[in-house]
Amino acid sequence: MKYVLSREQMQAVDKRTIEELGLPSRILMENAGKACADWFVKQFDPHPLTDVVIFCGTGNNGGDGLVMARHLMRALIEPTIVLVGDQNRSEENKVNLELCERLDMDILTVNSQVDFDNIMEHISAANYLVDALYGTGFRGEMDDLHNSVVSFMNFHDAELISIDIPSGVDANNGTAEMTVDAAHVLAIQCPVYGNVLGAESANCKSLNILPIGIPNLYIDKADPIVWMEKEDMELPERFPQSNKGDYGRVAVIAGSPGLSGAATLASKAAIRAGAGYVVLFSHPELKGLYETVCPELLSRPFDPENNKLDLGELDRFLADADSVLVGPGLGLSPRTTLIVEHVLKNTDLPIIFDGDALTTLAGKPALKNLFAERNVLLTPHWGEFSRLANVSIEKLSQDPVGILRQYCKKNHVTVLLKSYFSLIANEEEIYLTKEGNESLSKAGSGDVLAGIISSFAAQGMELFDAAVSASILLGTTAKELCKVRDKRTVLPSDIIDNLLVFEPQPKL
Repeated sequence: MKYVLSREQMQAVDKRTIEELGLPSRILMENAGKACADWFVKQFDPHPLTDVVIFCGTGNNGGDGLVMARHLMRALIEPTIVLVGDQNRSEENKVNLELCERLDMDILTVNSQVDFDNIMEHISAANYLVDALYGTGFRGEMDDLHNSVVSFMNFHDAELISIDIPSGVDANNGTAEMTVDAAHVLAIQCPVYGNVLGAESANCKSLNILPIGIPNLYIDKADPIVWMEKEDMELPERFPQSNKGDYGRVAVIAGSPGLSGAATLASKAAIRAGAGYVVLFSHPELKGLYETVCPELLSRPFDPENNKLDLGELDRFLADADSVLVGPGLGLSPRTTLIVEHVLKNTDLPIIFDGDALTTLAGKPALKNLFAERNVLLTPHWGEFSRLANVSIEKLSQDPVGILRQYCKKNHVTVLLKSYFSLIANEEEIYLTKEGNESLSKAGSGDVLAGIISSFAAQGMELFDAAVSASILLGTTAKELCKVRDKRTVLPSDIIDNLLVFEPQPKL
């Protein structure tokens, strides 16, 4: 696992390291710049004629770039330093600039577009461009000069490397109007939110974390996001002396005419993920369909009329279950509202609400008052969550972590917020997963995820842990499949068929 901090948390960790541990900020900068130079040499194995240009701003990110330049000289690389702007240079930046000047390094100064035009020819042959313009302190928009510099970098054929975070990206949410399209990002000590949350993070070829001597204890106590990866995935245990009754019974309440696929995908995923039984409570005219497409599935029909439901029948259905999934393809009707409300009021099972159940909850906000009494997981995508939390997508994109934390604490609920990254949060903690890819951008992927979660919960995992591991499993399976199949062609049903088929290669 890795930790991810906000801009303010990272600043507080730096401050604590300086004040409590007694490591001066200049030493931290020296460690950061040296780590960047060491990474560069190891990554690219450069020869003495390698042409490196380092664009340095006036703050501490620029100071890191200046230190990197000095340490590249020790490796017999003679980089060109381009100073962009000369106002409000930080003290550490000033000191390291003086050191570079004493070493008679190649330093160019750019304070205007004319200055930049005059040096273009001098730097146009570079093999590598290093972005040390802004770092994590950036907010708002870049001025015209910096936009021009960034445009030059992006249209150049050189390998692009950013220190801390691509310049122009907001460190707290990953949004950007204009940014360096860095192939490699060198995160100092640990990533910030903007390294992993924003759209620009998806374009980065590699995110590299470079320790600089800050104690992990200080980071642990900063309330970070916990970034979980493939190696952190936990699965329910299996035992040689066991039977189907040892692995739980999933109750799936899903499906309606025209929307049977969602129920099928969720149920098949739950079976594939290891549940002993999966029982589907659905529309009676679909019973034959479900038994045909998935003979392992048990099905129980409910009253076909929209506004009727035998609550006693529903209670009997839930009585033997170990987890309940409500919503995939269930449709929007009075019956769905009745099911959601009755499940919330009358079962202590782990409850996973997905799909149409989420839309129903958004339309009946008073039902949120029941979350505190139950063990509930919501699995919305951003549009669904914006309706649940009554916030716009634009506002959510500005502070996804803060808004999600606040929602979970206020409503005493666990949420898996789905996107090209996923955030899993409850009242106490928040985790991140980023294992998937664009092959999952198809209808049905969320149903598969919900089915895996419900299966893991039935097998005894805590809902939060089930959501984290299911998210990793879904994404990892998608990436493994894309080694043998084009991303465009991967189906949610392919994910089900290949869960955990990592070695040997997945079947097609």
